[in-house]
Amino acid sequence: MLTLAAAKREEVPIELLTGPHILGMFLSWFLLGIITVQVYIFYLNQPEHNNGPLRNIRWFVYGLFLLEWAQTIMMTHDGFHWYVINWGNSATLNDISLIWLNVPLMGSVISCAVQLFFAWQIRQLSKVNWISGVIVLVALAHASTGIASGIKVRVLGSLSQLGTTTGLVTFTHVGEAAADIIIAGAMTFFLFRMKSGFQRTDTQITKIIRLFLETGLLTSTVAILDVIFFFLFPPNTLHEVPSLMLSKLYTNALLAMLNNRILLNGDRESSRLTSVSIPLSSSNVRRSRSLVRVDEVEHTYPPRDLSVPGRAASRYVEHELYESDFKPVELTSAATT
Repeated sequence: MLTLAAAKREEVPIELLTGPHILGMFLSWFLLGIITVQVYIFYLNQPEHNNGPLRNIRWFVYGLFLLEWAQTIMMTHDGFHWYVINWGNSATLNDISLIWLNVPLMGSVISCAVQLFFAWQIRQLSKVNWISGVIVLVALAHASTGIASGIKVRVLGSLSQLGTTTGLVTFTHVGEAAADIIIAGAMTFFLFRMKSGFQRTDTQITKIIRLFLETGLLTSTVAILDVIFFFLFPPNTLHEVPSLMLSKLYTNALLAMLNNRILLNGDRESSRLTSVSIPLSSSNVRRSRSLVRVDEVEHTYPPRDLSVPGRAASRYVEHELYESDFKPVELTSAATT
């Protein structure tokens, strides 16, 4: 059996053995560059004193960042082993090197960690335990099979024997795709329920929903493509293209979500009403309607003793205002007083 598998692998054109792995390495390095930029943006937008969940999220992100760098370094080590140190020796293309560690094992751990984070987010958002529990079970199950497949490949010691791990690989990637679909569906459902009817708030929620749908569709599609390539083209390495980039897609999806929320909050803060000067007019008393933004801080609106307490970001209150009541007024946030 070993001889037959090795013989089938030797019959594959050399470009189908080396090309997909090189392409996968290029894409992995490209995605790592995006991750690095996103982590830097995340770092710049962290508050000086972040305790509790915020601090835990920060260390979680930095831990994933270090794992991604470690995985990429090991992947590059494999590339040097096959294409530089042993250049011209086609027999070494069958060496397992460190691919058993950096693709099935570390890839499963990273994807599982990201999905567990999203399960926690759904639990915080919905207060529903069973949906988060399902995501946790699926994520831990596919991570377990991914780790098992990595250990099995290490024991086999030959890339020509990857076909013997078909069941484990299939369960791993189908589990990843299933968890992604559940996460995207749950986030969409619960975020839609948060819509309040205020245009600015609803627009921000819609952006977050679109982000979850896009990233969930992307990661689940890549995971399914990995299974398809693994089944249809077992002797060659076409499946390594999605395999080498999948974990970095998960990390990018997480960082995109975190940074997107930070930027949306920053946009909200930049448009906060901090000072308004209304010209005085003593003639032509006219009735008008004004849409007044209410933020986290409390303001007192002077005309006709209208008191507008700010309770939540991106909420709006409509008031009847009269020009005869207008006078220059300074609205200053609590942070500056």
